Amino acid sequence: MRITVITFLFFIGFLSFVVAGDEKAFVTSLKDCDDCPELVVVPQGSFIFGREPVRPKNIKDDFGMLAKIDTMTTKKLNMSSFAIGKYEVTYGEYMACFKAGGCTEKPMDKFGADERLPAVGVTWHMAQDYVQWLSDKTGRTYRLPSAAEWEYAAKAGTHTPYWWGIEMEDNRVLCRTCFKNPHGMAGYNSEKGTFERPYEVGYFPANPFGLHDMLSNVGEWVQDCVFTSVQSIPEDGSAYEPNKDCKLFSSEKYEKFNGMRTIRGAHYKAKLSRIIVSRVSLNVPDFRRNFLGFRVVAEVK
Repeated sequence: MRITVITFLFFIGFLSFVVAGDEKAFVTSLKDCDDCPELVVVPQGSFIFGREPVRPKNIKDDFGMLAKIDTMTTKKLNMSSFAIGKYEVTYGEYMACFKAGGCTEKPMDKFGADERLPAVGVTWHMAQDYVQWLSDKTGRTYRLPSAAEWEYAAKAGTHTPYWWGIEMEDNRVLCRTCFKNPHGMAGYNSEKGTFERPYEVGYFPANPFGLHDMLSNVGEWVQDCVFTSVQSIPEDGSAYEPNKDCKLFSSEKYEKFNGMRTIRGAHYKAKLSRIIVSRVSLNVPDFRRNFLGFRVVAEVK
């Protein structure tokens, strides 16, 4: 399949030709400042949000949870164009915010101060500080992506669990069981059978929109509150946020989910069964771990 997208923009950017597998796309990218993340402008269009019917044959259903949580009804959404991070926000980019006083906490540095590693150990609130700093610095509105924007960008015009097809392939994405023979790869612990750190952003190939590490490397915060059905997602793909505190449930059974925010994508420690483009996770906004980061969106209207 061949995808060709040409976007005309009234700002300075640069046009590059991206080849991802056998998918091709003209990608417009922009960078508002030296310390700012590089962005890719995603074209407007419609797509199917949620689990589409094609699934890999070798994926196991973890105790029936995939069927209960991931196999959602689908919903067609109409998306406006937006710019999204070509990579996850890096340690170096987040530290620029910290040094400038826009961010009050540092990301975790368990893996060293490599500026090209994704910023990890970042809470949802820390991500909000960062996008506010970018907005103030550049005059453009930066924010976290909505769950719909994230999935639209991750699917990149495809309809399969992975943007390259229905089966996992080597050297596509980082996860615990994503490789036939991971022994000897950087960060892989043969005794534990798992990777112990993320890779530098952009190590693996980009999807047809020119975006790297959407399926895995580190998990990524998005703006949305917890949603129990895709029917809750606005048709324009904006974030599901009925109130600013995400206080949604009155029953004692579901009260623990009040205040939680959504996480998209998997991480380097994840099992293969979690590397599905439509998979949704959630946690409290102060949650921070060395496998959780984020990427940004900038408005281009």
